Amino acid sequence: MTPLMAETLALIWCLSWAEGKQFTSLCIETDVEMVVHCLYRRKRTAVIEFLILDCLDYLSRLSNCTFKFVRRNCNQVAYNLVGLAQSVGNRSWVGFVPQQTYLSLCTDFSHDQ
Repeated sequence: MTPLMAETLALIWCLSWAEGKQFTSLCIETDVEMVVHCLYRRKRTAVIEFLILDCLDYLSRLSNCTFKFVRRNCNQVAYNLVGLAQSVGNRSWVGFVPQQTYLSLCTDFSHDQ
């Protein structure tokens, strides 16, 4: 599986989860710029086209969802969570930030300001 496919599959999972939780507003950040371009239909790539169509189907049922490309060096929280999940197993952290990730969260937040 390519990183592009993995990122798009993760996005499908995220959108499915958000729909199940009945989110009304959602901003998703990714460091894979091609996924953002495909979602906004600026570009197309056959490798993930069917996955993008699944994403667009979910998006049709979500009222306010945006996507943002974020450079990898500004997205350390995601990498810390992946590392943590690899060491302690698959987990979801909803409503709180694992202590190991808190410092990166503050750093990422300060980059956005």
